[in-house]
Amino acid sequence: MHVMNLLPKKLFICCTLLIISLGWVKANPTSRDSLLAVLQNPQPDSALFQNYILLGEAYAKTQKDSSGIFLHKAGQLLKNFKVPRQKARFQRKLGIAYRKSQNDHSAAVYLLLALDYFRKNGPEKDRFYTYLETGSVFFELEDRNKAIDLYEAALKLDLSRVDSAKLSDLYTNLGLAYQYTSRFKEAIHYHFEGLRVVIAMHDISGEASSYNNLGVCYLELGQYDDALQQYEKALNIYRQLQDTAQILRRTYAIGGALFGKKMYPEALTYLNRALNMARASNDKLTILSCYQVMGLIYIKLENYPEAERVLRLAETEFPAKGSKRMLIYIKSNLSVLYLNWGTNVQANRKQHLNQAITFSKETILLAKEIDFLMLEKKSYEVLYKAYNELGQHKEAMDYALTYMTLSDSLLNAEKQNAIVEMEAKYEAEKKDLEIDLLNKDKTIANMELSASKEAQKSQRDVIYALLAGVLFISALGMVIFRLYRQKQKANQQLVSQNKTIVQQRDENEVLLKEIHHRVKNNLQIISSLLDLQSGKALDENSRMLTIDSQSRVKAMSLVHELLYQNNNLAEIDMNVYTAKLAAQIQSINHVEGKVYRLDIPHDMMVDIDTAIPLGLILTELLTNAFKYAQSSPEAKPEVEIGIQREKADHLRVRVRDNGPGLPDEQALKAPRSLGLRLVKTLTKQLGGTLQYTYESGACFTLHFVNEKSYP
Repeated sequence: MHVMNLLPKKLFICCTLLIISLGWVKANPTSRDSLLAVLQNPQPDSALFQNYILLGEAYAKTQKDSSGIFLHKAGQLLKNFKVPRQKARFQRKLGIAYRKSQNDHSAAVYLLLALDYFRKNGPEKDRFYTYLETGSVFFELEDRNKAIDLYEAALKLDLSRVDSAKLSDLYTNLGLAYQYTSRFKEAIHYHFEGLRVVIAMHDISGEASSYNNLGVCYLELGQYDDALQQYEKALNIYRQLQDTAQILRRTYAIGGALFGKKMYPEALTYLNRALNMARASNDKLTILSCYQVMGLIYIKLENYPEAERVLRLAETEFPAKGSKRMLIYIKSNLSVLYLNWGTNVQANRKQHLNQAITFSKETILLAKEIDFLMLEKKSYEVLYKAYNELGQHKEAMDYALTYMTLSDSLLNAEKQNAIVEMEAKYEAEKKDLEIDLLNKDKTIANMELSASKEAQKSQRDVIYALLAGVLFISALGMVIFRLYRQKQKANQQLVSQNKTIVQQRDENEVLLKEIHHRVKNNLQIISSLLDLQSGKALDENSRMLTIDSQSRVKAMSLVHELLYQNNNLAEIDMNVYTAKLAAQIQSINHVEGKVYRLDIPHDMMVDIDTAIPLGLILTELLTNAFKYAQSSPEAKPEVEIGIQREKADHLRVRVRDNGPGLPDEQALKAPRSLGLRLVKTLTKQLGGTLQYTYESGACFTLHFVNEKSYP
């Protein structure tokens, strides 16, 4: 039975990421009253600055206005500090204080001022801490790519003197930044680096946090066994620490990973356990998350009443000021529940489908408010399927077209993001290369100046001729050594550039697969629209014309489906393709049992430019065969399909049936039917020839040259 699943992994990741954040420094425990009392006495600007900072931090969580006033006063004192390094350190300190008070924009301003100094003049340790703090602010501002650039710059420094706790923070934050930008392989690398540091520090709480972050990444990549392994490690540590909040979250996470593995009974066990713990601690977020994932499991198990019970609980218990994103997931999953219920169960079918429509429309309104295109698109999919099930074909077609438009918008946005990312990488590499070239020019100029001075000395005094010779040989050796080093660096650059090219090729392959996937989906929607149109046809001839058009669309859709499902994105296996195509056309023509036989070598590959016209030719010939090969209602059609290689680049395609054949053997020269005209046109497109003979049935033979085919 068809079950429509509404992005369960995305929902689970969304709920999980709500509890992941960068660590905040605890507020200074100094008494506010004593700090205020100190302000009554005269004191140096540096001491006054420190007191303003401490007061700003002390008021940060309870009285944000007071906190802002004290930090503003600290900022006004900065102009009194004339020593650049001291001023930069105070700017960094003020930026950190603003970050603690959750004023990230002001924090970014002062940290960037400090970074501008330390990037050029400061000690490596100061530079490291400033990069780390500035990156964390941009992380909170949701500019993850800027945060990654700053964290990566910190990694290029000498880390031997950096405090282990800060180094752990860097790796963890960098892993999270990559995680939030969906670059999970890089995130896993840095989370493992952070794990190595916290293990050396014997920081078991940090170790558990690293295991949890790794679990989230593996879950996103669909590596559920690895995710479960990391979550179990984290859970065992939190049990040792008796951290009930983290025990609850890891129990929920394990339930989600088991759901991803389709181990539904085991997933329900963990989710019920997490639900009971969440109720005991009044953890509203986890309660709602458990309801959602449990609802999706019950939909999978086709236990629709139980799915309705838990998803309705999520809707009822949703807090008035809760996350709008979470509410959208709840409404959307309710629409999916009622669509599946109405599609698969006849009882109260119309009522359930109307409920699916109601919740989908509510989801669309909410999704538009926060520009949540992914679930807005999914809701239009639910709408066109629900209206189609109700027989309201005009509404179904309208919503199907909207769904296709949104699908294209999402694809364009994803492609644009990928292009921007590749351009950023290119610009960064270009800048690094320019810096290297400038450094080389400077070094060469210094060498030339040194050589000139040595020559002048040798000319003044012949006594130093021997020394000049030695110096010349030494200089020559240095030049040779330098050329050798330059060659090594050039080779390293080539390796790095090759790595970038390979990475970009992989990214392009992913994009190409996604494009084939989207094209296949859009062709399937067109096929569904044609199916709806055939149901409204006024006569049998119109209905058959629509069905023939549907077969042609499905033939093209099958090409794109095979391309995105396989590693080879350029070629189609004609054995696999023809078998699926024949079965598809036989089903459309309602012919029982397998009546076709293939004579096609395995791994007979053709490129996409050949596969689509050849697939359409086969569609027309097979459609005619299944339609007309039955001489009487009792007769069983027999169809033979062969594709053979005659020479290295010559292919022969043969389709034969046991029907009455063409009424006129000259019909192929001046065909009247649309199908035969299409076959003749596509044959010309392939640069081939088509022959017809009668051999106890119609027999069509196509010869054409295809340089890219090979068995």
